[in-house]
Amino acid sequence: MWRRYADIPYTLLVLGVFTLELLGMGALIWTFSLQVGQLVPSSALVQTLLATIVVTSLGLLFLTAYILAYHVLSVPRERRRQQRLEAWTEHWFNILFANAPMPSGVTGREAQEAALEIRERLSGEEGRDFSRLLDELQVGKRLVARLSSRRLTHRLDALDALAKARLPSVLPSLIAFVLDREPVVRFLSARAVARTMAELEPGPQRQYLSVVFARTLQQAMPYAELRALEGQDHNVSPAALAPVLLEFLT
Repeated sequence: MWRRYADIPYTLLVLGVFTLELLGMGALIWTFSLQVGQLVPSSALVQTLLATIVVTSLGLLFLTAYILAYHVLSVPRERRRQQRLEAWTEHWFNILFANAPMPSGVTGREAQEAALEIRERLSGEEGRDFSRLLDELQVGKRLVARLSSRRLTHRLDALDALAKARLPSVLPSLIAFVLDREPVVRFLSARAVARTMAELEPGPQRQYLSVVFARTLQQAMPYAELRALEGQDHNVSPAALAPVLLEFLT
C-alpha cells in the first residue's frame, strides 16, 4: 500500500527519524568519550542522554502517528477506488455487449486499469475489437509516453499495461525498447511485443514485424543467432526445430 499512496512522504519521514537518532547517538558517544577523559562534567553526559532519549521518542511518536493516520485515511480512499473500478468494469462490458456509449476524451486511471484487466481476459476477435477501442482512446500513446519516464517503476508499469493491452499500433515503439540499457526493460518490452504479435492476424504486417523483432532480439541477446526455417510459419513443427536447437546448444 505504501507504493500506491504517499510513498515519498513516508520515506522522507523514516529518513528524518533515523537521521535524528543517528545524530543523537553520535552526540551521546562523543559526550561519553569526553566524560571518560574527564573533559566534561558528568552532568553534561546526563543531559545529552536525556536529550537523545527525548529526540528518539519524539521521532518514533511522529512515525507511529503517521502510520496510523495513513491507514485511517487510505482505507476509505482504497474503498472508493475499488468502487470506481467496479463501475468502470461494468461500463466497459456494457460498451462491448450492450452498445453503451463510449467515454469521451481521455479516461482516468481507474477506467484504464479496468479496461486493461478486461483486455487481459479477452481473446480472438473480441480481444482485437477491444484493443481497437483502446487505440481510439489513445491508451497506447499515453502508455508509450510513460516509457520515457526517469522513474523505472513508471516504465515497468507501462510495459506491464502494454502487455495486457496488446495494441498493434505501438509495436514499432515497443520493439525499439527491446534494446534499452535496463535489462528488466528489455525483458518486459520483449514480453509485451511477443504477446501483441501473437494477436496479429497472419499477413504482410505480421511477417514484417516478426522479422524486425527477430533481428532486434539478435542485437539484444549476446551469442544469439538468427535463422530462418524454410517451410515453417509461426507454429513451428517440433521435428523441424529440434535439430536446429541441438546444433546451437552443442
